[in-house]
Amino acid sequence: MVGAFRLCVRTVTPCFDMGVKGLTSYINQNSHRYLTAYELHNCSLVIDGNNLACQIYKWYGPHFSAYGGDYDKYSESVATFFRALKQCNVTAYVIMDGGYERRKLKTVHRRLRQKIKAVAKCTPSPQNDIEVFPVLLKHAFKDVLRKLSISFAQCDFEADDEIAAVARKLGCPVLSYDSDFFIYNVPYIPFSTCEVGVKKRKENGNDVNFIKCKIYHVEGLVKHFGGLDSSLLPLMAVLLGNDYVKGSVFKNFFLNMKLPSSKKMSPQQRKIAEVIEWLKKETVESALIKVDIFLM
Repeated sequence: MVGAFRLCVRTVTPCFDMGVKGLTSYINQNSHRYLTAYELHNCSLVIDGNNLACQIYKWYGPHFSAYGGDYDKYSESVATFFRALKQCNVTAYVIMDGGYERRKLKTVHRRLRQKIKAVAKCTPSPQNDIEVFPVLLKHAFKDVLRKLSISFAQCDFEADDEIAAVARKLGCPVLSYDSDFFIYNVPYIPFSTCEVGVKKRKENGNDVNFIKCKIYHVEGLVKHFGGLDSSLLPLMAVLLGNDYVKGSVFKNFFLNMKLPSSKKMSPQQRKIAEVIEWLKKETVESALIKVDIFLM
């Protein structure tokens, strides 16, 4: 177990792709600390294509899953979003996921079973309460990108690493709604913070079109916790549980930590706060040694 844990941490040091349990809720509840107002315009933007395809279906609508997906309405929603980016002089680079790694197959199978159960319950009456993405959702999404001449590429496997690398190269933000990007050291715009529609303001006598949203920088998280070393964030992601490592693996570790008591925070959010406070006092090596003790 110890060897497997060390291998997992080493693997995710540059590569996350795993979804950090509870981190999105934690950031959202403390958005005044970690998210700042931002006007998206006159820049490049690297987009997590698989994530955006789903978020547009979820947030723009209504779309009716019980009738097979309403691909025409969905396609128009996608087109409306990318036309808004063009109005704001934003150059979009969309990067899509490819195949699944073998180590993630259990997670994929679990999510597929959840989808099957959701489909079985989806009828015209309660469909607004059940989230079922159409089978050809991503095909429809890519068709719109082609029609609008939006640049996009598909990776061999999950795309988060490539998305972050391209954003660093271009010096621009990432658009997604994936907790992994709270860990990557790139400017990150959570899709949920983007307001619908193009806003206008004057600048030097000229009209400026922009999309109102919020942006996250990892420095804000590090600074709030008194100078936490950002190289420790991948270890935090592993300890909290993700698509590759169950949080229950570290049950003994957390039994020996004093979690803060707060009625305003869920158990997982208290765990996040305590892990960050603990990591402030550690290096990567010292933290690994101490976690190893509880896995023996």
